[in-house]
Amino acid sequence: MSFFSYNIKNLRISTKCKQSDLATTFDVTRTTMSDYERGKSEPSLDRLIKIADFFGISVDELIRSPIIIDSGSDISSANNSGRIGNIVANGYHVQQQVNTNTTEKDLSHKVALLEQEIQALKDKVADKDAHISSLREIIALYKK
Repeated sequence: MSFFSYNIKNLRISTKCKQSDLATTFDVTRTTMSDYERGKSEPSLDRLIKIADFFGISVDELIRSPIIIDSGSDISSANNSGRIGNIVANGYHVQQQVNTNTTEKDLSHKVALLEQEIQALKDKVADKDAHISSLREIIALYKK
């Protein structure tokens, strides 16, 4: 399962870029960027590497797990030379130990990050469910 569409949109929004800006940077049309974000298409390997390099992350991070931007950090590709900053990217393996020094604000922030991750996973499931429903409809048409 690829998280590319979720991640590219999240990274673009976090860096306050427009689709057209990224499209120019990656030498694609704005429509293609929109298709990437909606999961309608995925870039070639060369372009995927260029996108990962632009955001200062690995291709693995870009496609394998949801990237959740730490909203407390100042994120700007211009200010960080293409680096995102504080990224939480271990989508399936987030296990935080709570110690006595953990503040309520820290816990609230962690909960918010986990809620974003859960929503990303729910969106992926919903996309798969919609795809399965459309396949069932096609099968039903062929059976008639």
